[in-house]
Amino acid sequence: MFEIQFQGVITHARVASSVDGETRQIAVLYNVPRVRHVPLMTLRNDDVIPDKKNPLPEPVGTGEGVKCYRIGGEITTDLPEGLPTQYLAHVPRLSDLTTARTPRASIGNRDTDPHFSAYVVLAKGAMHEADWFPRKAQFDGQEPRCVPRTITFTAFAMQKHVTLTMSIEDDEGGFKETIFTLSRDALLRISNIEANANPSSQHFDTYASFFANKNIPLKRPMQLRDRCETTAHARDIPTCYRNAHLSVECSNTLYP
Repeated sequence: MFEIQFQGVITHARVASSVDGETRQIAVLYNVPRVRHVPLMTLRNDDVIPDKKNPLPEPVGTGEGVKCYRIGGEITTDLPEGLPTQYLAHVPRLSDLTTARTPRASIGNRDTDPHFSAYVVLAKGAMHEADWFPRKAQFDGQEPRCVPRTITFTAFAMQKHVTLTMSIEDDEGGFKETIFTLSRDALLRISNIEANANPSSQHFDTYASFFANKNIPLKRPMQLRDRCETTAHARDIPTCYRNAHLSVECSNTLYP
C-alpha cells in the first residue's frame, strides 16, 4: 500500500478550482511568519527507484535510511484521480474556529501565493488519523480534546511504480518539474514543522491565511496538562532533523 504521512502546519482542503471547476483534495502547506518551518518530503532510500532520465536534486538532509527534499509548488501522483474517503473526525476544522468561509482562489487553482509553500494533490484512497499529540488541547473555551498529530493518505497502487511529480513555477513564468519514481508500497512523510527543538512563539493564527478575508479572528489551541490516553501509532519513518519541535500549534487542520 502506498502511504503518505502529513505532519505540521497543513490544511487538508477539499476545494474547487475556478479554472476548470473540478473539486480536488489538496494538502496545503503554509509559509509561517515569525517561526521558521521547513516544507520537507522524507523518502526511504529503499522506496526510491533509480531513473537515469529523471535525476533527483541533492537532498537537504539525510537520516537513518532516508533522504529529505525541500518541496514547493504543486505535487501530484499518477494514482487514479478522485477524492479520498476521509476518516478525520477529530482534526480541527477551520470552519469551527472562525467565521470566515471563503478560501483564497489560489488554493483551488494551486497558484503561486506568498502565503503557501506547497500544494499536494491527493488521489482516490483514504485519509486517517494515525497518531495523536500526547496532551489535550483546548480551543478558546471549547471542550478539551485530543488532537491528531499525524494524518495519513493511503491508496492501493495497481501499477509497478508510483510517479510523484513536483512542479515549481520559475521566475520567467515557466515550470520546472522534478520526478520521483517510487515503489508502489512506498512510505513517505510530508511535513511542515519547526526546525527547532525548543517551543517557540504562537503561530496557529497562520491558518487565517487560508481565507480571502483579511484580519479575521481565529480560535487557537492551548496545550493542557491532561494526557491523551490513545494507543494509535503512525508507522515509523526516521527523521533528517537534528532538532525539531512539533506541538498542537502545528496541528493539521481540515476544510470545510
